[in-house]
Amino acid sequence: MVVPLNGHRIFPLGAYEHPRTEDEWRQWTAAGINIVCCHNREELDAAHAHGVLGWAPVPVILADGDDGSALAAKVDALKDHPALAVWEAQDEAIWNASRKDDNNVRMSFWKHPPEKLAEIEERFSAVVRGLERGTRIVRERDPYRPIWLNEAVNSDQETLARCVPYLDIVGFDWYPVRRNATVPMGLLGKQIERFARTAPRCGLWFVQQAFCWSQLKLAEGPPLLPTEEQTRFMAWDAILHGATGIMWWGSAYADRPHPFFDGWMTVLREFNGLHPFLFAGQMPHVWAETYYRQHDPILGVGVLARRAGSRTLVVLINQDQYAHETVLKGLDEAVVMRLRRVGGEGGGFAQTREGFITPLEGYEVRIYVTD
Repeated sequence: MVVPLNGHRIFPLGAYEHPRTEDEWRQWTAAGINIVCCHNREELDAAHAHGVLGWAPVPVILADGDDGSALAAKVDALKDHPALAVWEAQDEAIWNASRKDDNNVRMSFWKHPPEKLAEIEERFSAVVRGLERGTRIVRERDPYRPIWLNEAVNSDQETLARCVPYLDIVGFDWYPVRRNATVPMGLLGKQIERFARTAPRCGLWFVQQAFCWSQLKLAEGPPLLPTEEQTRFMAWDAILHGATGIMWWGSAYADRPHPFFDGWMTVLREFNGLHPFLFAGQMPHVWAETYYRQHDPILGVGVLARRAGSRTLVVLINQDQYAHETVLKGLDEAVVMRLRRVGGEGGGFAQTREGFITPLEGYEVRIYVTD
């Protein structure tokens, strides 16, 4: 799924919140934010003035009996705006259709009595019917811009598969950083792959955490947002496993100043100049192993190896929570000697009979590019 900006293909790096001040606009866009959520023409105007794109949430999924006139009017009001890049259907529509009478979601459908399961299945079917009708209206008025549906990480995949024929981009949100209960981040790759199997012909956008659960009143304790290292890991591990865009949700709830913002901007800046690599294919003969004399890996170290022109990008991603000494294999010595680390000092390779070795801490990411 190609998203163009100023005639160039970009890898979408987006925020649900608009920057709050001119200084923040300059900081975020200079770091690499290139698309933001826009609910109206005024917000699209602001995005355009700062050189970024906008995606527009519109009520694509029509309720039974809705003739679609409100959706058509919304699309007609925005479709000629030069900053508009993507239409977004209602957020987490399948997830919300799963809610019980107490407003909680129970995905263990086998626990439901037959009458409740039948009710939920009908809600799922209503989402599919509404999406089919709504996308027809959108595409009649704007046949070229993509349509995106974002879901929760645990949304029903069977229903999502029924929605896929009407979509161009599928996304999901996953917010693992919680006080005393951070979900193992190495699970992210499995989640990406699950959505990719469900929607193999769609773009895949991952919505990353930019908030603290206690700020949403859904947990107790001091504000705990992802660290710079966690933000970097989630972004690059998602790309390793097939994500074609990264969005951040929840920054509107985060206090300013907060170290999260400095870390987020650092991670974004590391993408500068790397977009051409993100559209290139993986070099199939390059891989990484963990040093055999140490403990066995669980998920091990993933390697993203891409060429763009005469340059080579290598990203090493430790998907385990503990350290590994990592052996890079398959690259010529001349290429390895030219690799320079992005956003950090040291972290070079030692050449041994096993290959080129460098140590990685748990969930650490190392980005290298040839000069």
